[in-house]
Amino acid sequence: MPEPLFMDLLTSIDLETPEQVELKLDLAGPASRFAAQMLDWLLQFIVIMVFVIVLVAADALHFMDMVDEMQGGVLMALTIAIVWVFLIFYGFLFEWLMHGRTPGKWLINLRVISESGGPPTVLALFLRNVLRFADFLPTVYMLGGIVCALNARHQRLGDMAAGTLVIREQAPDQRYMPAAAHDLPRAASSMADTSLTQEETQLLRRFFERRAELTDDARYRLARRLAEQLFRRHGGDHSLSDEKYLEALYQGVES
Repeated sequence: MPEPLFMDLLTSIDLETPEQVELKLDLAGPASRFAAQMLDWLLQFIVIMVFVIVLVAADALHFMDMVDEMQGGVLMALTIAIVWVFLIFYGFLFEWLMHGRTPGKWLINLRVISESGGPPTVLALFLRNVLRFADFLPTVYMLGGIVCALNARHQRLGDMAAGTLVIREQAPDQRYMPAAAHDLPRAASSMADTSLTQEETQLLRRFFERRAELTDDARYRLARRLAEQLFRRHGGDHSLSDEKYLEALYQGVES
C-alpha cells in the first residue's frame, strides 16, 4: 500500500501488551484521518445517490402508487431517517466487520484499536460512531478536527468516550510470516531446550489466541520481541521467521 500523499503529525505511543511486551505504534494524525473520512464520504454519497435514483425510477414506473396518499412530508421524513441510519451504521458496521477499518481507513492504511492496544469492543465501535455527529459542530468536522489536533493522542470526542485510538499501520515484513507446517519439525529439532516454563507456555498461548485480532504491525513486532526473549534460553534455528520459531517452540509443548 503506497504512503498517503500528504503530511501528517508524527506521533507515536508506547503500549504494553498482556504479554508484557512494549509496542510502539504510530498514531494517525488529523490529516490522514480527514483523508480517510473524505474517501468514506465519497462512498456514502455514491450509495445515497443510487438510493435516490432507485426511488425516482420506482416513482416513474408507478411502483410507488401506494404512497400517493401519503403526505409528502411524511415520505421525506422517512427518506431522511433511512439516510440517517445508513450514515450512523456505515462506520460501525465496516469497523466491526473489517476489524477496525472502513473502506477509507483501509485505503489510507489506518485502523481503530482500543487504548490497551487490542481490538475495540462492539460497544466501543458503536459509541464512537454515534458520537461522530458531535464532531461536525458547528460545521463540517470543525469541532472534531480541533479536538483531534489538540489532543496528544489525536482522539476525537467519540474516541475519548469509547476509549479508542486510530493508528497508522506499517506494511509487515515478509520475513515474519506464519509458519508452513513442514518447517516446524526442522525448527523444533534444532532447539537446545524445548521445555517451556508454565509462564512461557501461557505467554505463547495468549499470543496465538489473539494474534489474528492484532494489527499487522503490532502482531509482527510482538512476535519479534517474544522470539528474541525465548531464543536466549531455548536457542534453535532463528533464521526462520519469528512466528515460525514461536510455533515450532510451542509445538514441542503440545506434541
